[in-house]
Amino acid sequence: MKKSDYILISALLITGIIFFVVYHAKKTPGLYAVVHKDGGVYASFPLNKDTSVRIPQTGDDYNIICIKDGYVTVSDTDCPDMICTEHAPISETGETIVCLPHQLSVTITGHAPR
Repeated sequence: MKKSDYILISALLITGIIFFVVYHAKKTPGLYAVVHKDGGVYASFPLNKDTSVRIPQTGDDYNIICIKDGYVTVSDTDCPDMICTEHAPISETGETIVCLPHQLSVTITGHAPR
């Protein structure tokens, strides 16, 4: 490899490290889990209180949202693919879990919704 190749690789690595550090520095712990259903806000739950909530869908369909130790998961659902139940727990502002079949999302925010 030529000297210019080493310079290019070094520049790309340094740029990647800078973006990684800036991205992780902006993350802050969330305060609320906001549940959106059918395009609107359905409910909001504080992350400092452990709870489990069943969110009813059309007919007998449902999602169960669990908050434990400041982390949010979708613990159970009856949607066909169940991808939302496999999502890692979320706790930082801006993180989201989505259940497309039920048109439901859970987003972490730093303030109560208005």
